[in-house]
Amino acid sequence: MSSPASAIDRPDAELGELMAASSIEISPRELHRAAEMAALLPANTCVYVPSLAGLPLSRTLEVLSAIRAAGLDPVPHVSARRVPGRDELREFLRRAVTELGVHRVMLIGGDERSPRGPYRDSLEILEEGVLSQAGIKEIGVAG
Repeated sequence: MSSPASAIDRPDAELGELMAASSIEISPRELHRAAEMAALLPANTCVYVPSLAGLPLSRTLEVLSAIRAAGLDPVPHVSARRVPGRDELREFLRRAVTELGVHRVMLIGGDERSPRGPYRDSLEILEEGVLSQAGIKEIGVAG
């Protein structure tokens, strides 16, 4: 009588199953590796892009574009305390949705002690309705 195959005997199947139900994050500093990462992941895998101190929203759009071009699903972090202004957030979201097919964001308060703009926390962004107005369909909220 044979025993059931162990995970060691079927690592590719186990890894493939795990990867199909996963997401990953890429730092904007690692943008040059987007195509390399895409070769290892199923098409349309969610790739989260963190909000980094000093990284303007326009640079985040470049990262989202590279991820989409690699056949993956870009998901930007929107850090409330790093948003410089309401108009900048609206324009960022408009472009992310219409030009890059972004439909999901990870909303975070951020690690800034003081807000750089009008938002003290992620709840203020949610209450304003800017995400749904831009066409965002899914929102992750970090706590």
